[in-house]
Amino acid sequence: MIMPRKVGSMKMECRVHGGIIGLTVWTVICVVGVLTATAAVTLTQSTTVTELDPQGYTSDTDVTLTVNLANDVTYSGVVAGRVTVVKKGAGRLTLTEQWTQPRTTRVEEGVIQAPDSSYFVGTGGNVTLRGGGVALTTGTAWSRTFIVSSGSEGALEIAAGKSVSFNFNSYLTMSNATLRLTGPGILYGTGRPPAARVKDGNIVVESGTFRNGNVLLGFPNGALFDMAVEMCEGTAMDVQTDRCMVFPGRRLCAA
Repeated sequence: MIMPRKVGSMKMECRVHGGIIGLTVWTVICVVGVLTATAAVTLTQSTTVTELDPQGYTSDTDVTLTVNLANDVTYSGVVAGRVTVVKKGAGRLTLTEQWTQPRTTRVEEGVIQAPDSSYFVGTGGNVTLRGGGVALTTGTAWSRTFIVSSGSEGALEIAAGKSVSFNFNSYLTMSNATLRLTGPGILYGTGRPPAARVKDGNIVVESGTFRNGNVLLGFPNGALFDMAVEMCEGTAMDVQTDRCMVFPGRRLCAA
């Protein structure tokens, strides 16, 4: 008879021989085998990979993990510790586990996809777009600092039938940058951000609906706002505010 059991990172298989001769007499022979390592890869210096280790990554020192993916990949590993992640390559990286590093996940090319914003980076970290994008597959509130690098652009893709609420005042920085809405879902923006954090920023609605919550872009007394919204053909803006949005030569108010 074989009785396997796990001891730490080892597996022990014991073969039991013997029988009953007056008293119970057993002979036990155990063979110990090494299991596949389950510990995350510990990075001691910045590195670039084209394939992700399935066990994940961590570091006790500040390092950068550059992930260059040409093809689409679904990944169940976790990034933890003092690791900044840079996504390069046209491939889409789909996360099935929450990353916990309180650093930065920067998307320069391609897309990182996850159920919600808590998967991209740990508490205290930020998601930065510098040419790439992020995609959300569930309708939950955005909960991480979100930066579109100055002089750059990034894409936010929301799945069909999903609505993601996003407090711009708490999380958004996109001064002199462009945020493109590329998915068929709804971005529900709330909370007017400080003008300095969004000055000369642009939101371009390429797909789906941009829902404008109360006072997000609305100002009393006809004041102008230093952020532009561009609506592409076939898209919609849902104005939910008791104030008007004022643009040069135009005034948009809720019905």
